[in-house]
Amino acid sequence: MLFDLAVINHAACQKMKTYKTTVYPSQHKLYELFCETLESRFDNKIKNGLKLGITETTEGIEIDVPGYYETFLYKIKIIGPEIHVSKSEHYIDDVNSLALEDLIDNIIVEYLGSGHIETVLQP
Repeated sequence: MLFDLAVINHAACQKMKTYKTTVYPSQHKLYELFCETLESRFDNKIKNGLKLGITETTEGIEIDVPGYYETFLYKIKIIGPEIHVSKSEHYIDDVNSLALEDLIDNIIVEYLGSGHIETVLQP
């Protein structure tokens, strides 16, 4: 049964970007940065009053809009010197999701510093 749940969770999420870096990023520091800046940037960009949910787990960081969507919009996972960003397949073209995608990219690049990014891979 656990295998079936893992397949379902994986199917609802598609890999968007992989940042290959020259450093070993801290998930917790990235989580704190998202908590400090993402919601205000999102509000300034969209101006719709939606509140973001930013959750840190042992498996990564999830970003959602509680009460507006049924599940997460983005998952960020750090594996060694790489940051993997995945998005929910359910909200790909939604204006809120597209705005969040841009802001998440900006915050990750600011956190890493452009000099520490070797490549950015997109499927």
